Amino acid sequence: MKTIYDVAKAAGYAPSTVSKYLTHHGYVSQAAGKKIEQAMVDLDYHYNGLARLLNEGASSRLGIMVPYLDQPYFQELVQSIMNVSV
Repeated sequence: MKTIYDVAKAAGYAPSTVSKYLTHHGYVSQAAGKKIEQAMVDLDYHYNGLARLLNEGASSRLGIMVPYLDQPYFQELVQSIMNVSV
């Protein structure tokens, strides 16, 4: 599995620049963005935001498992959970 380190090496930029490009935190020039994007295509790299959250050890996401969403009871249950969690 390819990492941002592989993308950085292929694009000729630092891993921090690739990270800034992927997360949109910080400035990355259009030229650098094009090279990074091309390296991602060449390496078949796909950014996984959930993996980043796992690495950070915290997330603001909530998972809900219900047997059916086409029944009004479960629709209302999920909607109520969403309303309370915001």
